[in-house]
Amino acid sequence: MALFREEHERFRREVRELIEKKLAPRAAEFEDPQKVRALFRQFGSWGWLGLSVPAEYGGRGGDFAYDVVLAEEMPRARSLGLGTSLGVHSQVVTHLLLKHGTEAHRREIVPALVRGEKIAGVAGTEPSGGTDLVRSVQCTAVSDGDFWVISGEKKFITNGPIADYVLALVRTSPNVATTSFALVLVPTDVPGFEASPLRTMGIKASPTGWLKFRECRVPKSMTVGKPNLGTMYLMNGLLRERLVLAVCAVALADLVLQETIARVRARMIFGHPLAELQTVRHRIAEMAAEIEANRRFVRSVAESYRDGRVEGKEICMIKFHVMESVQRVVGQCLQLHGAEGFLEDNWISRVFRDTRVLTIGGGVSEAMKDLVAGYLRL
Repeated sequence: MALFREEHERFRREVRELIEKKLAPRAAEFEDPQKVRALFRQFGSWGWLGLSVPAEYGGRGGDFAYDVVLAEEMPRARSLGLGTSLGVHSQVVTHLLLKHGTEAHRREIVPALVRGEKIAGVAGTEPSGGTDLVRSVQCTAVSDGDFWVISGEKKFITNGPIADYVLALVRTSPNVATTSFALVLVPTDVPGFEASPLRTMGIKASPTGWLKFRECRVPKSMTVGKPNLGTMYLMNGLLRERLVLAVCAVALADLVLQETIARVRARMIFGHPLAELQTVRHRIAEMAAEIEANRRFVRSVAESYRDGRVEGKEICMIKFHVMESVQRVVGQCLQLHGAEGFLEDNWISRVFRDTRVLTIGGGVSEAMKDLVAGYLRL
């Protein structure tokens, strides 16, 4: 069955109109994290934070293809950061609560996330490391009756400075084993919690924070799933995040290419449009082919994901292969814009800075390649 049906395309038209009218003209504003925080209620009113959340928990009850449509259209907001912030909140935290949380989580917390009344982030990475969670996580949760006492730090956390909840991966045992970790949903108003914003090179519309837990007492009822399976839950959630972010990245590259084509048609050199130079025409053709191949790869895996087949190897391939490709395309497009592309207020300059995170956030390329090698039994 095709990934998209007519109802998905109707939704695409609805989303595109909202983005182009309501978000794109304000792209520069969203470099301010507080403007992004206020935007979540707007997302919630449009239904974007619960597209594939069952109606009984406040969502629209659609399938994963609706999430794919939204991810493909979000680049039209001219801000990769908005899609990143929205994705962590709705694609990772909300869906982990739906899949592994208690009925109380689904009834009491998920609807507030879907409405955008509360904002969530995922707290996995620490100052000591991120991709190798089993060895790098030092943030501890000590059992004290009906509470966890959480101490430690998390760094580079999307939505960290604006979150009402952070889904924290915490060590419950000193043993170096995947079963030594729990996922705990920590309310950010708990005593001992502190969040500081970090200044990033790009995706400034995705507030990034440094979190500190100083003996935060969190009820064990906020544990998501079984307390010894936190790592497995989070890794599965990150697969979904990587796939959705790749969908967004490919669409962004295509949008940049289309604007570059318009640019080289209009730009004159030696008395002729830049587009008439064979080297330019061939470069454009190569980039178009690269984008189309990536789009088909990503959509194919997204279709499998929608149907309940999680292709871990392919998603890890996407995370490095597609993201590296998108970075190359954006860099070449900036080159074809010439000096205009080097101006700070030019959109492609922001895209160039934003896309640098694609091979870093959510798992660095080098680690993804090693995971793929493991799938290949190397």
